Amino acid sequence: MNIVVAGCSWSAGCPEQPYSWVEALAEIMPKHNFYNYAYPGNSLLTSLHLLNIAKEQVDIQKVIFQLTTPTRLSFALDIDRLDVNYYQTSDNYYSIPKELDMVALTPGAVFDNMSSDNEFIKFGKMYYKYFSNDYYTDINSKALINLIQTQSHIQFFHTTPRYNYPFPIIEDILNFNDYVIDNGKHFSVEGAKKQAKIVEKWLENN
Repeated sequence: MNIVVAGCSWSAGCPEQPYSWVEALAEIMPKHNFYNYAYPGNSLLTSLHLLNIAKEQVDIQKVIFQLTTPTRLSFALDIDRLDVNYYQTSDNYYSIPKELDMVALTPGAVFDNMSSDNEFIKFGKMYYKYFSNDYYTDINSKALINLIQTQSHIQFFHTTPRYNYPFPIIEDILNFNDYVIDNGKHFSVEGAKKQAKIVEKWLENN
């Protein structure tokens, strides 16, 4: 079975610890092929976009979608030239490059650099000034998540979301802080392996 994963760095891995739960899952489920289309800093919208690209490149049987925080803003610098081609790293694990022409913004990154002349920070300031209130965020995230449910088989959150959704939350299932290695709440290798065992059960029951 070909299984595609969409999400952010909580599924892609981070520079300090690139080993992801997806890679760990591939190791314990060698009969299946895993294609990791998660990308660091991804918003829900960009995760959906990369999933659409995956559908053009992979004969998909299952999609696992790791949901992220709704206030993220990410986009391709040139969407028509975004070079997303997966590469093989083991017998059954494939990943997209970790250095695409993408921009990822969060409220924290923007407001911590308010004096910056960077064009993306300026854009982020305008965006978060007018579109980051709870009302817009709630409508936007619910609309995207409703679409995500139609495009994937398993959905879950890494951390507890602001709003209530009927999806499992890794933070509530594991002794979360035992495996967190940084302020971004990324997991250690041990945490990635623990999470892989959880997702394995979801796949077996799906």
